[in-house]
Amino acid sequence: MGSLLRSVFTVRWGELRDATGAGAGGIPPLLSRIAYGDEDTTRVAIDDLGDAVCALGFIVGEATAPTVPFLTGWETAARAAVQAGRPVIDGVASSVRPEEAMPARKLLQTMDDTPPLP
Repeated sequence: MGSLLRSVFTVRWGELRDATGAGAGGIPPLLSRIAYGDEDTTRVAIDDLGDAVCALGFIVGEATAPTVPFLTGWETAARAAVQAGRPVIDGVASSVRPEEAMPARKLLQTMDDTPPLP
């Protein structure tokens, strides 16, 4: 499973229940699809993972807490990737019409204004 998920096997998923009451053994494959799948695969996996870790928007299970570190790790990695690419984003944004540059500038502003997850 790649470096993003290197510690996924340290969790005893088979002994845990997800938010629906089912066994949590399906969570590692969902995390893998989110990390390495194409856009459509990732969207479906995110929806499925959302149901598994927080059913009906408020019911959590034993597997919810062990899942969170993987998600926050990706937030940190994504933030670092955007910051590393900032000069490229700024350069491209400055070479196009202002209305075309707005999404890129909004992304950078959002990254600046949003504190990292603790």
